[in-house]
Order: sequence, then structure tokens, then C-alpha cells
Amino acid sequence: MSGNTVLVTGATGFLGRNLLPVLLQGGWTVRALCRRAAAAPDLMRLGARPVTGDLFDCRALRAAMAGAQAVVHAAAATAMWPAHSPGGFRTNVGGTGAVLQAARAEHVGRVVHVGSANSFGPAPGGGRTDEGTPFRGRRYGLGYIISKQQAQRVALQADPPAIVVNPTFLFGAHDRMPGSGRLIQQLARSPAVYPYPSGRGRNVAGIAAVCRGVELALRHGVPGECYVLGGADLSYRTLFEMIREVTASRTRPVPVPRSLIRSAGMAGSLAGTLIHRDPGLSLPLARAACESFYYSSAKAERELGYTPDDVAGVERAIRASFAWLRRSGRIEMPADGRPPNDASRAVSSSPS
Repeated sequence: MSGNTVLVTGATGFLGRNLLPVLLQGGWTVRALCRRAAAAPDLMRLGARPVTGDLFDCRALRAAMAGAQAVVHAAAATAMWPAHSPGGFRTNVGGTGAVLQAARAEHVGRVVHVGSANSFGPAPGGGRTDEGTPFRGRRYGLGYIISKQQAQRVALQADPPAIVVNPTFLFGAHDRMPGSGRLIQQLARSPAVYPYPSGRGRNVAGIAAVCRGVELALRHGVPGECYVLGGADLSYRTLFEMIREVTASRTRPVPVPRSLIRSAGMAGSLAGTLIHRDPGLSLPLARAACESFYYSSAKAERELGYTPDDVAGVERAIRASFAWLRRSGRIEMPADGRPPNDASRAVSSSPS
């Protein structure tokens, strides 16, 4: 598909910003939708053509897609607080519908919708989840998970349907939070111990591998099908020890009963409601953190040629994330080279 034009929504976000170079290297001519004109210079430096617009400006959206052969819809609201945000549902569900409607009007041939692996499972008993596992995430009460699952349904029911990719929990550069970058910050700045739910874990992937998977889906994906783009299944202990080693943190990850995590989440939700601020760990987020989210990418490997990260690949992604956080001033390093401890950081772990 060399020479074909693709529009990327959410081009300044975590996945979108990392996806642009992958698409350009694949021979695509890339248009990058951004809400603010101030983002245009950075997008142009990458080689993309910036297009200023909004998901709900139908005229601007159609103009951005005019003559394009494909769209990657990566724009999303990812905030975890408040747990149910009308704006999050509007962006994730309504925005997806608006993109698909514009793509149909402009006769765009292929649309890849970037969903979430949380739209499947988790599998009972901590088993591995795949594209056939029924959605069980509504019980957490976390609007992000519910809205992404609803957006996926919109994408699959469109005429014609989109191709859906479902990344797991991602590490890499340009994560401005509230995802893995926030987790690295918390571990780097926490006091002597960092509690985590015992006996649980999650699938973790590097952003570079997942962006290659998105490009493969753009080329080879089947409309109406979903593809989990994951990496390595890691226990929380393994993941947090890996982050501790990369950041040279003094913090010691400590397993605690899941009931204690949920109690801390309940207290966080109450505090966040009273002070009108994100508490870091809310009750819905604590419920999700107390589950294991393990995933299989076998379908994407088989049908797209996707290569998931192994443990070494995940460690490289964590190193890339930490290096970017330092360069961007989000983690300040003292003279001894060790991250500062900061007891004000709450325990939290965002879902994928």
C-alpha cells in the first residue's frame, strides 16, 4: 500500500504519536488530525501533514479524510477519574461513530479502530483471554473500560465494519499519563514500600511492537474482526521489580491482600469526591487492579504476522519510557542519579 494516504486521529496521543513514524516507514502518506494548531510543528517534523480539526466537526473531519484510502482512529479519552465521565463516553463512543460516519461519506476503504484488550474478559480464574472471551469488565464500574467496549461495538456494527485492534497495557515514550508513565513515576517516587495485589498480574507490551501491529492490521486485517495486540504475561511482582531495576528506585514492591487494595480504593474515591481531585486509586480502579489480565495474541500472530514482545522487549519498552520521562522533566533525578522518593503518591495501576 505504498503511497496510499492514511488519516490518524489522536495523532498527538501516546499510541498515535508513536504510530506516525511506523506508518511513514511503511510507505504511507500520513495526515495527522490534531485539535490544536500548536501541535502542527512537531507533527511536520515527523513527516506527517497536520490537519486541525475535532471529532465532532463533521465538515473538518470529512475534509481531513478526502481522498484518503484509510483511517486509523486512535483518539480516545483515557482519564480514570471521575469513574463515569459523560465527556469520556462522548469522545470514545460518539467520537468513534462520527469517524465511521465521515469515513463512509468519503468512501474511505479501510478503517482501523484502536480499542482496548479490556473489551474482552478477563477470563475466569486468571486464565488467558482472547477475542472470543465474553466481556466481563462492566462489574468494575470504570467508565473507561465500559466506553471502550461500547465504542468497539459501534466499530464492528458499522457499514462497512472497521478492523479493531486491542492493545494490552503499554509502555514506551510519549506517555503523558494516566497509563504506564504514571506507574513508573509512582514507583520512582514512592516511599520505602509499594503495595500491589498479591497473586495477580497483567499482559504488558511495548508501544513500538503494538504500532507495528496496527500497521499490519491496516494492511492485512479483516473488516469486522478484532485482533489482540499484546506482549508478555507478567505477575505484578515481576513487572514492578523490573521497573524498580530500570529506575534504580529504592522502593520495595510488597504484596498485600486484595481486600486491602479495595479498601484503599474506597478511601480514594471518597477523598476524590470531597476534594474534587483525582485520588490516583479509586474503588473502580482498585477492583480492576485486583484481577489478572492475561491475553493471547495468537490470532494477530497467525493472521497479521504480528510479533509480540517477550520479557526482554517489555524491559526495553520500560527503559524507553523512563528515558522519555526524564528527558521531558516528568521525573527529576538528583545528583546521585536515583529517583526521589515522594510519599504523596498513591498506589494505582491503570487498566490497558
